[in-house]
Amino acid sequence: MMASAVEKSKTANTLVCLLKALVGRETTVELRNESSVRGTIIDVNSRMNITVSGATFTSPDGRQLSFDDLQYIHGKNIRYVHIPDDVDVSQAIENELGTMVKSKLAQRGKKVPKLSEAEKKLRRKKKLEDSVAQMKINLNLDTESSLGGNE
Repeated sequence: MMASAVEKSKTANTLVCLLKALVGRETTVELRNESSVRGTIIDVNSRMNITVSGATFTSPDGRQLSFDDLQYIHGKNIRYVHIPDDVDVSQAIENELGTMVKSKLAQRGKKVPKLSEAEKKLRRKKKLEDSVAQMKINLNLDTESSLGGNE
């Protein structure tokens, strides 16, 4: 099924793109009601709804139920998604966004420009620096507001 332009935008501009990078991987999804689901992610949409296969549901009291067929987890019920330790988060996001751009260019019949490893490394470094700078700004704003700096 083709995603609409709005869905693609939501995916590209939120961390849903990180979850999409986990498709095909086994992970645990913690739910808001203290239960969890462990299984292989089959699909993630722009509203963070997740489809898993080979799922094991663990209730808040520890009881477990296994499901071989596909299970659907509604995005609004998700509290936390465990990212496997071997996943490089920034690289996963970059790869997923790159896939989305390639798909968009291919639909338009354009060739995808190739970047050298040095250019890729420079772009990752710039993104990381921008993220750190934004986090510092947010931390300063949070500290000022909690100290009554908005006079």
